[in-house]
Amino acid sequence: MTSFSAYLSIYNDWDLLGPALASMKGRIQELVVVDGAYEWMVPYLQAVGKDPLRSDPALYEIIETSGIPARFINRCWANEPEKRIAGYAACQTDYVFRVDADEILFFNEKAFDAYLSSGQAIGEMEMPLYDSPGYVHAQDQVSGFGKQPLIFDARQLRPEEHLQYLWLVLTADTLPKGVKGGVTFYPEPVAFNAHLSTWRTATGASQRAAFYSMNWVRANGFPWVEGLSGKPIADFREIFEYISPRHFSSALARGAVANGHFSILGNVIRKSPLSTEQEASFAHLYENHLASSFELNEQARAGEQIFLAGSPIFFNISREDGRLSLLKDKEFRLRTADQLSMARSKLHYINAEAPFESTLDLETKLEGNEIEILLPDMAPMPSEIRCGLSVSIWPLSGKGFGSFIVI
Repeated sequence: MTSFSAYLSIYNDWDLLGPALASMKGRIQELVVVDGAYEWMVPYLQAVGKDPLRSDPALYEIIETSGIPARFINRCWANEPEKRIAGYAACQTDYVFRVDADEILFFNEKAFDAYLSSGQAIGEMEMPLYDSPGYVHAQDQVSGFGKQPLIFDARQLRPEEHLQYLWLVLTADTLPKGVKGGVTFYPEPVAFNAHLSTWRTATGASQRAAFYSMNWVRANGFPWVEGLSGKPIADFREIFEYISPRHFSSALARGAVANGHFSILGNVIRKSPLSTEQEASFAHLYENHLASSFELNEQARAGEQIFLAGSPIFFNISREDGRLSLLKDKEFRLRTADQLSMARSKLHYINAEAPFESTLDLETKLEGNEIEILLPDMAPMPSEIRCGLSVSIWPLSGKGFGSFIVI
């Protein structure tokens, strides 16, 4: 009987993990959980009260509840390649799955069995990004959804070699040298992956946003502080001399990633190939995401929020309850702690029909430290899937950050 291992590279990312693991249950005999933060994030995480060596208890409870036998590797890591090499190398079977915390798998049993008997090194999955229940990103309206490796024959690929075939965020890192070429792929997808990357709650998405934004800063500098812009940042304590880690974390919660905003980037929106019954295993996660975003809107009325100068502050207003949490009639008002030099605002739409992505510049009035935005009729567009409001603010003082409240 063929045995299977899987490794999960993770740190404090549990919003979607339960259904993700449930989609693998019965398929794998062991799960290697590679936990812990990256070394360059340690000063930030310790300052906001997180243990960089170990995710919060909620993650461990979900893994235990899954019923999948698990082994854990806990330490701080130099980068993502190092973490994934360790996970792959720790797997003890001939076949190794790479799984992520935001992916729900639906296996094509016939193709999966054929892959195992084919002698091919890699079995792939279709992996579109889910926009909302029923709709996914695609390259076009006719062909497939794009493929990514899911399962590797560990007898044919060493740990460092398998990295060459993964999609990884390597903004400031490089892959170790590995042999790419001569490796065979099974031609048919062995599974469909419902990729729910933009469905996290605001808390989970903010933690993800910290990774993306700090990784970018490592390579490009910190544009909000004079003298730290345009140069790589190796030690984030330089940044936290100007803005506290907690203020930085608060600003991330107001950004695009934390609010599930994304760009189509030349893709189209298509109906998902999954049935309503299949989506029932994870559709509730979209409702959790929206509810969390709307709660974040309410918090902007309840107390001051931090923003980074010129970086769009996002508000998810994809449904009427999200809009009502922000608007008074058709008017939206912000007050900042500092006098302002400029402000801009836009509506962002994701649509099921062309144009799949559209924006609308809004009339934005500025007086002292108050911003007034007049919104058009907010009745949903016929094919609207998502709608977001962004506001970009520049303090008169030239400071790189400030605070605001919705009034």
